[in-house]
Amino acid sequence: MSPDSFTVWSLLNFVNPAIFDDLSVFQSWFGFRDIGQKDRRGTTEEEVLAEQQKNQTVTKLHEILRPFLLRRIKKDVLKDLPPKKEVVVYAGMSKLQRGYSDMIEQGVLRDVLINQGIERGRTLSQTNKQMNQRKNANHPFLFGEPIDPSTGVHLGTAHPELLVRASGKFALLDRMLGHLHKNKHQVGFDSSTDRTINQSLYALTMNFPPRHRY
Repeated sequence: MSPDSFTVWSLLNFVNPAIFDDLSVFQSWFGFRDIGQKDRRGTTEEEVLAEQQKNQTVTKLHEILRPFLLRRIKKDVLKDLPPKKEVVVYAGMSKLQRGYSDMIEQGVLRDVLINQGIERGRTLSQTNKQMNQRKNANHPFLFGEPIDPSTGVHLGTAHPELLVRASGKFALLDRMLGHLHKNKHQVGFDSSTDRTINQSLYALTMNFPPRHRY
């Protein structure tokens, strides 16, 4: 449940406006406002716990919400849902990733990135090599994206196909997507908010019709 009392009240007001018709009254019932947001003078988590121990406030809130909540399990709703199957696919690294991997172990990646004009390299910490190797295994441009000398823009913007080829994972995924799309499979991505990863995913699906992009 959202810690924002306004969001909770808005949902309840939509479900039953006759009962939940006044936000100020709803907030006065529980006394919680902008939980955890100190910059807005919100209720602290410690105050919530203290109020629960004293007046069982959170328990009362749960009792009010329970009639409006419906918990459903997939197997109860979708009777024909096939069992989940997990397949682990191993992908090799690109030439660029192998080079980055060696530089991470040698502790020189930051200097190389700075010499290439990648400003993001200045903030790179080389203390945790394992974390940097995991980052490199996803995509080498997560350390900073080179500038294309002919256009003056980021390499992936000028040449989207290079975003795919720079990472072994994405190169493999590119080959897999062609077969999956051909056989009319639906594909979902659990993407991050990182610009490089999102651009790479777009580059993978840029040749598909918009309604087939996920």
